[in-house]
Amino acid sequence: MERNTLRTAIVFAGFVALTVVPLLGNAYLFDWDEVNFAECAREMLVSGDYLHPQIEFEPFWEKPPLFFWLQAAAMHVFGVNEFAARFPNALVGIATVVLLVIVGTRWLDRQFGMVWALLWIGSLLPQFYMHSGLIDPLFNLLMFSSLVAALTSLESSQRYWWLAGSGLLLGCAVLTKGPVALLLVGLPLVVLWTISLGWKRMLADGMLILLLSALPFVVWLFSDQSQYGQWFMRSFVEYQVRLLTTGDAGHSGPIYYHLVVLLAGCFPASWLALAGLRPAWRVALLQRQSFAMALMLATVVVMFSIVQTKIVHYSSLAYYPLTFFGAQVLYRWWQQPRQRFPLVIAMVGTAIVGVTMILTPVILANRDLLLSLVRDEFSRSIIETTTPHWKGIEWSAGALALIAMLGAIALARRLPRAAIVAVLVGLALSVSAFLRIVAPRIQDFTQRRVVEFCKRYSTSDAIIHPIGFKTYLHLFYAKRRRERSPRGLGVARPQWEAYLLDGKLPCDVIFLAKRTKAIDLLRRTDLVPLDDPNLPWLFLLRAHK
Repeated sequence: MERNTLRTAIVFAGFVALTVVPLLGNAYLFDWDEVNFAECAREMLVSGDYLHPQIEFEPFWEKPPLFFWLQAAAMHVFGVNEFAARFPNALVGIATVVLLVIVGTRWLDRQFGMVWALLWIGSLLPQFYMHSGLIDPLFNLLMFSSLVAALTSLESSQRYWWLAGSGLLLGCAVLTKGPVALLLVGLPLVVLWTISLGWKRMLADGMLILLLSALPFVVWLFSDQSQYGQWFMRSFVEYQVRLLTTGDAGHSGPIYYHLVVLLAGCFPASWLALAGLRPAWRVALLQRQSFAMALMLATVVVMFSIVQTKIVHYSSLAYYPLTFFGAQVLYRWWQQPRQRFPLVIAMVGTAIVGVTMILTPVILANRDLLLSLVRDEFSRSIIETTTPHWKGIEWSAGALALIAMLGAIALARRLPRAAIVAVLVGLALSVSAFLRIVAPRIQDFTQRRVVEFCKRYSTSDAIIHPIGFKTYLHLFYAKRRRERSPRGLGVARPQWEAYLLDGKLPCDVIFLAKRTKAIDLLRRTDLVPLDDPNLPWLFLLRAHK
C-alpha cells in the first residue's frame, strides 16, 4: 500500500473512531434485535458455552455464533453493557472505511477511494449502523470483501489465493448470519464469471469458493458429537423458510418497501447514485466493477422485495453498491466541479435531515400534538404519563446538519470541494449526535420504564417474565440466571408461563404486562401490583411463600 493511501485510510479510520466510539452506550439497547443479540453473548459468558447460541439458556437456532463471539469478547473487556454490545460494529465501521479507501484506490485511484469512504461516512444508514449492536454490518462487510477478492482473482497472477480468500470470507459471512450470504454473493459472481470467463471456468472457480465457504460453518456445526448440529440445521432451515414465506413477527410490508428505505435512508449516496444512471456521470474505467456492483444491488433489492418479512436492515448490503455508484458521480464532479447539481442535491437533502432532526424533539415535547397523531390506546397512555428528561440541547443534532449546509453555501462558489466535504462530515456528526442526545429521549416513550425496572431487580432472586407481548429486555437487563430459566428449573418451555402463574416456585415472580391487555391479571388476588396500576406498564408480584 502506498504511503498516501495509508495516510488517507488512517485519517478516515480516526474520524470514525472519534465520532462512533465515545458515548457508544449512551442509549439502552433497542428491543428486539439489539437486546436479543447482546443476550446471546451474555449467556455465552454466563454458561461458558461458546459453541451453542442460547436465549434464556435454551438453544437459539436463528443465527450462527460469529457475531456473538465478538460481542462476548467485548463484554469480557468492557463488561456486560451497551457499549460492549455495540463495540464490534464500531470496529467494523473502521474496517469498512479503510477497505473502501484501499479498494477504491486499487480499482481506480486514491481520489476515488477517498470519495467513496467520505460518502459512506456521510450517508445516513451506513453511519447509523456503525453505532448499532446488529449483526448486519459485519455480515455485509464479509460479503462485500468476498466479492472484492473474487473480482481481484480475475486480474491477479495469484488467482487461487484470492479465490481461497473469497471463499473463506464468504464462509465467515455464513457463520455470521447464515447461507443467504451464498445467494447474495454467489448470484452476482455466477453472472459475471459466466460472461467474463465462460461457464466451465465459472464452475471450477465457483466450486472452489463454495467448498471453502462451507468450511467455517461445517467446522462449527460438527464441533461437538451431540445431536445439536442436526437439530440446529433443521430448525435453522425451518426459520429461514418462515422468513421467506411469511411476514414473520409482524414485519411485513409492500413490495416497494426496500426501494423506499434505500432511497430515503441512504441519502446522499442514493440520490447521487440516481444521477449515475446518466452515462455522462459514469466512470468508464470501472466497467467490470460497475457491472458487479449493479448485479449485487439488483440481487439484494429483488430478493428482499420478494421476501415477505420486511425489516430495514435486510437490504443493508445494498449500501455498498449505492455508495459506489454515488461515489462515481462525486468523483466525476470532484475533477471538474462546474455543475452545481451534486452539491445542490446534497445541500437540499441535508436541510431536510436537519429540520427533521430538530422537529423530532419538538414534536415529542408537545404532548397534545403527539396525542392527536396516535390512535393506539397503549401508546396514548404512555404519552399521557411520560415526562421525558429533556436537557435542552436536543435541537443541536439537527443544528449540526444545518450548520454544515450553511457552511457549504458559503464555500460553494470558491471552494466547492470543501463544501461537499462540509456537508458529508456535518451529516456524520449530526447522526452521531442524534443517537446520543435524542435517541435516549425517544426511549422515554418506548422502553425506559421497563429497562429501569428490570435493572432494579438484576441482583435479586426474582424471575421477571412478560405476559402478552414479546421482549428480551427482562433477560439482558435483569441478568437472568441459568438456575432461574426453564431448563434450570426443569420446566418444558411450552409450560413455562403456566408454571410461573400457577406453580410452586422457589422465588418471587414478577410479571410485566401492558395495562390495556392485563385486566385478567389485575383481578387475581395472588398478584400484587408493585407500582400504580393505572400506569401504562404493570409490574405484578407473585410472592414466594
